Amino acid sequence: MTSLCIDCGLCCDGTMYSTVEINEADRPARLQKKGFNLLLQDGKSVFEQPCTAFGSGCCSIYAQRPAMCRAYRCALLRKHDANEISTDEAKALIARTIAMRDRVRPALEQFTGAEGSLSLPKLLKIFEDAFASMEIATRQRLHGELLLDVVELRLLLSRHFEPRDTKLEKSSLDMDAPSGP
Repeated sequence: MTSLCIDCGLCCDGTMYSTVEINEADRPARLQKKGFNLLLQDGKSVFEQPCTAFGSGCCSIYAQRPAMCRAYRCALLRKHDANEISTDEAKALIARTIAMRDRVRPALEQFTGAEGSLSLPKLLKIFEDAFASMEIATRQRLHGELLLDVVELRLLLSRHFEPRDTKLEKSSLDMDAPSGP
């Protein structure tokens, strides 16, 4: 695990994904014993994020982590490994994104009435559904700043962390949250 991953954890802490797909080789029964909440979603086995094995920047089951986690490499890590971004620049971007997440999450929880165990994509979905049902004037007056913060966070995640081809990520602003690493 690189120091960037330890500094980051956005793929494990529920910031980027709501679920992570697993397969039989990942030994689902073992994962359940470790406290993972396994679900069947669209015919696939998944566990919910935030990951119960992630804490203090580390994975407590790193050597036995699921295949999807083992294969996952965010765009920032790939750019760093390709010497397209320095360690200092990458760490600054991670810090900026985490600071924005830490600013947005409590506001979303307050707005939605949700407590801390939901993934950020789930919180964003609840927020977007409630926000869409409000009158435009009410949205702007009461929640304009939160909306701008949400957009900034989604742009940071989309531009710098979503695991796309690094040559394409600069032109693509796909805002849909993919399902897990």
